[in-house]
Amino acid sequence: YRVIGSAFDVYVLAEAGDVLYLIDQHAAHERLIYDKLLAMEDSRVISQTLLVPFDITVSHEEQLLLEENRAAIASIGLEIEHLSGMTYRLRAVPQILGHVEPAHLLEDVLSALAESREVKSSQLLRERLAKGACKRAVKGGQALSRDEMETLLRMMQESGSVPNCPHGRPVAIALRQSEIEKAFRRRV
Repeated sequence: YRVIGSAFDVYVLAEAGDVLYLIDQHAAHERLIYDKLLAMEDSRVISQTLLVPFDITVSHEEQLLLEENRAAIASIGLEIEHLSGMTYRLRAVPQILGHVEPAHLLEDVLSALAESREVKSSQLLRERLAKGACKRAVKGGQALSRDEMETLLRMMQESGSVPNCPHGRPVAIALRQSEIEKAFRRRV
């Protein structure tokens, strides 16, 4: 493929042979993050220590959820310490998430735990965090440099990712040269 440019700071345009690809930069990046999060199930999760730990005071129900699911929480790379009473300290997050807002991450975790009080494995929690990939992914309307576009496409190609984002939207559409020529009535 060859990156041609960007349309509307939303779609990366690339061509390969006689095909023009329009790649949704947000959906593509979201898919990559999602796949990396799901891959954590089979590998050792690397945690990233926060420079400044984040303290949070939780409700009684949230405290029960945190305590009942300590193993699942730790398995996804979150390091949460009970300080006293209803106060907890988030010390580390999964490195794969990069820079995250601790308050939003804990909100996602608590929400996932509240949805299913019987978290037998960390899979449900991982899937909930994967939904957070949407928040982490490059946004539509965010200008990408040519290098960033090329890196995104290379990563997609290397990953062999499913051609849809986690929400089911297509990552890319392909237009054959013949289809474009028909639309311009260059071919019958």
